[in-house]
Amino acid sequence: MKNGVEDAIKELDFEQAVILKPGMILGHREASRTVEGIAQGAVNGLGHLSAGIRDTLGQDADVIAKAAVRAAQLASEGKAPSKYWILGGSDIIKLGRTEWPGSQTPTETKTEAAA
Repeated sequence: MKNGVEDAIKELDFEQAVILKPGMILGHREASRTVEGIAQGAVNGLGHLSAGIRDTLGQDADVIAKAAVRAAQLASEGKAPSKYWILGGSDIIKLGRTEWPGSQTPTETKTEAAA
């Protein structure tokens, strides 16, 4: 279905389009689903072992939103890499967390907390 949506967007021939393809969307939900809750717990648990694993499997909803905003800004400035810019998990992490204005890396946060 998702590829069908991408194809439909391309057929509309927008001047520019940004398509986000996150992994599991992590974070609090108003309505909980048992299987989804178990999966989120597993992904978050793996995140304690390696942040990279967690980032590969899923992204926080706020990071996805920030990536969408940043990608739209870059596209409006003519800095998108293509007319149809598809952002996968690593791109979402980069734009929504790593390069987000004012963001801190986990190392910076831990260093500041220790000081």
